[in-house]
Amino acid sequence: MTMTMHDDQIKNRQESVKKIEFINDLIRKTELAGENDPEFYSKRRKIIVDFFPTSSWREQKEWLKDLKKKKIIGNFEEAKDCFYLVGPIKLLLYGERQRLLDIVNPPQKQKKEVETAPQKIAIKNVRLDETNYLLEINKGEKFVSFKSKKSGAGLEKETKVFKILFHLWDFRQEVKSGGITLKGNPVSLNNLKRGSGCPSDEAVYQHIKRINKLFETKGLSIKIEGENGKYTLIIYKS
Repeated sequence: MTMTMHDDQIKNRQESVKKIEFINDLIRKTELAGENDPEFYSKRRKIIVDFFPTSSWREQKEWLKDLKKKKIIGNFEEAKDCFYLVGPIKLLLYGERQRLLDIVNPPQKQKKEVETAPQKIAIKNVRLDETNYLLEINKGEKFVSFKSKKSGAGLEKETKVFKILFHLWDFRQEVKSGGITLKGNPVSLNNLKRGSGCPSDEAVYQHIKRINKLFETKGLSIKIEGENGKYTLIIYKS
């Protein structure tokens, strides 16, 4: 019968589980020897590795050969009913165990999120709808809603985010082709705090960040810009 790739993976994992148990025993013996003998590592003392019941003698011998080849241990000697291990390197044993653990339980590969830039909307005109708490772009081409539903009951209410936008609206600045077509006036942080009912300057600032992020994700060239504690809503038209 032909072994499939899946069968091969199962076999590798089963063998890795047995190797992990064996290496765990080597790590325990190495740590114990180091605790009991301060010169264990410097004098390259031997540790005794008894026959491990969950694997065959031949398997253990092959594993030790592999560890020696990888320079994880210095050498080993075969006796009648045990092995004598020389110069095990504990840090490398940990590394080999982790490699085997990754075979048994492969780490999940994180899927790279493909970030797609929002399609930019050329703004011709914009209107603030105070009744429905939304911003209307290009006579209905795009709507940005600032509605909130209270406790899922479907009752729409005015949010602090909308209140901030509302207080900036009459003092907005509009720019087209690099020139100012509507001169804006900055609004102080203190006035925005009072008008929106925010408890602190920091709360106002966090809401402004949310508004700017919302415009960015909608592909709109609209931004609240601040300087010296005063803020202006700027609309970049095409």
